[in-house]
Amino acid sequence: MKSDGSSRHVGSGPSSQCWERAKAPKKRRIETKKFSPGWTKMFPWLTYCQADNTMKCKVCSQRADSHQRTLNQAKAHRDNAFKVALKTVLWLTNEEVANVKYRSLIHFLQNLGVEDAKSLKKSGNAQYTSPKIFNQLLDALNAVSIQVLKAAISNSPFVGIGIDESTDLSQEKHIAVVVRYVSVEGQVVTTFLKLEAIKDGKAQSLFDATASVLLQFGVPFSKVVGLGADGVNVMSSEQNGLNGLMKVQNPYCLYVHCVCHRLALSVSNCQQQIPALDTLTKIIGSVYNYVQYSKLERFKDISAILDMATVKFKRLFEIRWLCLGEAVVAVIRNYEPLMVLLSQDANNGDPTAIGLNQQLSSFKWVALLHLVADVLNTINHLSRLFQHNDVSFSAIRGELQDCLETLNDMRQQNGPYMTSLMTSLTPENVFKGVTLSDARGRRGGNQQEVFRTIREELLTTLHGNIRGRFPRVDILEAMQIFEPASYPGLDRLLAWGNVHLETLLDHYGQQEMNSEGVRFDPLVDPDRCREEFLPFKRAVARNLGEDQVHRYRPTELFQHMFSLIDGQGQRQIFPGV
Repeated sequence: MKSDGSSRHVGSGPSSQCWERAKAPKKRRIETKKFSPGWTKMFPWLTYCQADNTMKCKVCSQRADSHQRTLNQAKAHRDNAFKVALKTVLWLTNEEVANVKYRSLIHFLQNLGVEDAKSLKKSGNAQYTSPKIFNQLLDALNAVSIQVLKAAISNSPFVGIGIDESTDLSQEKHIAVVVRYVSVEGQVVTTFLKLEAIKDGKAQSLFDATASVLLQFGVPFSKVVGLGADGVNVMSSEQNGLNGLMKVQNPYCLYVHCVCHRLALSVSNCQQQIPALDTLTKIIGSVYNYVQYSKLERFKDISAILDMATVKFKRLFEIRWLCLGEAVVAVIRNYEPLMVLLSQDANNGDPTAIGLNQQLSSFKWVALLHLVADVLNTINHLSRLFQHNDVSFSAIRGELQDCLETLNDMRQQNGPYMTSLMTSLTPENVFKGVTLSDARGRRGGNQQEVFRTIREELLTTLHGNIRGRFPRVDILEAMQIFEPASYPGLDRLLAWGNVHLETLLDHYGQQEMNSEGVRFDPLVDPDRCREEFLPFKRAVARNLGEDQVHRYRPTELFQHMFSLIDGQGQRQIFPGV
């Protein structure tokens, strides 16, 4: 580089040396802490060792065992204090108490004299009662719970899952996933897995969210042999629904639609198919709104004057499967005071009362009200049976067939409520003090003829809906081979259940191929199951229950005979079954 006619190398002057020094890294100054003699005045138990520059406790220096014991005791107090905090968080969560109550509950325990709770505030400002601490403890409990659940699910040879879609207050869609598995104790356990967000309600989105949850808990599709969901097409369809997508991954996965929901849909579909039933439902809803919200006190006064016992009117809810039957029966039982109330208000010009009074004074609607009460009484009886914890597999087909036969008989014979109506109806068409009109209906003919037409249509449609909702219950019925209550005497045990076993083997013991042409090995060995079946039946016959009256349920039988703890021998004897 040239400057003022002379040459000079860059970096050879004093300024460049300063620059190099500036670039050189500065050496960190190491500060050493020194012992302050004043500390011994503040802490008389403190002693200083100049040789190794350490501070020690005088008592502990003289007795090393006392020092270790003191440390162990301090650690135990600290651990027990954290256990109290963890148990408090767990209790609040299980009882669904707001987390803002955590601090006050800890203070309450401390005021009660719980020593471990008192240890939480021995660290000065660290009281371990803040919302942040609560969330941290909750996260720790959640992590441990997930680990325990993963281990329990992994020990189960197969699992079933239940899925339902919902939308929260922010209009975000989710699916709730629950799992049913067999514990090492042989118990059938049903527990919640996760609430997973979905972008839309399409089958592929539902499947992706389900697959994500199963992956998080280490559950392969090959272990999922049962899928429980509602009956909407996006769930149930074997072509384009979640059911079909699951069967691509595992063709042995059996789709199960809640039997009680099926019955409810059978009735609700009738309401959509038969206009008269839809109108009757609206009448019942109008009666509830009219009496319950503005006329309840007058209704009670009229009932007291008539010296009649009444029942509470029932509100209709779509999500409550039995409420329609209860609402119909309530109108029937409250008919007399209700009609007095409606007639009085109709005379005073109340338009709602005029309409309800005309409808409930009509033979067609009163008769349909009683017919529906008989029909729903039969349906609700079956629904309650299906909801019972002790429902037997063998009873499902029999009870379902009894229900269908009863509905078929109602075409020509009256049920209890219809019998009561026809018995109380006078030749002048007076029923409970009300003269029922018998004018010509819109379909032609008098109202009794119209009612007979509606009756036939209702029972035929409902009969068909139930048959359509329960096309196949043979697999559920075949499960009675695991139900002690279904077992016959020992003299008939040889041939009993063989047909049911073959039904199950047709589903679980044959090679299956999914829609993509992939073949899957059977879940069980058919030949081995047939060989083990008779000894298995005899083993079950020896373990039917505590006595001849109290028989084991299937889940109790599994726990009693096949738990990994007490029933390991039985599992080795009957590995196929």
